[in-house]
Amino acid sequence: MALHTELPIYRTGVRLLDLAVKAQVQMPRTVKRVLGEKITQHCVEMLDLMALANATQRDVTGQIVKRPGFPAPSMNASQRLRAWPTAKVLAYFQGIGRTIEPARGNAEVTGA
Repeated sequence: MALHTELPIYRTGVRLLDLAVKAQVQMPRTVKRVLGEKITQHCVEMLDLMALANATQRDVTGQIVKRPGFPAPSMNASQRLRAWPTAKVLAYFQGIGRTIEPARGNAEVTGA
């Protein structure tokens, strides 16, 4: 599998981010901070999502569970056999301004 940075869609996203930054510089001061930052932030999030879409589940889980404030696993038998309480994981993501839906039929979010 190719690295996400080598994909044509990622390169197009980087060009879009570059245009967004250039547009923000040219915006009137009254909207530069609010609108310009929002557009730029959306472009950065889009690039992050492209990288995550190209990553394996193990890579993504390894990055998320190491974030400060992420809840400790309720079961931690091994690196491959870990589980987190769904309510705590959902509360963590809500606290950082993200919304996720738990997998259907799963009582807990399981890890790598």
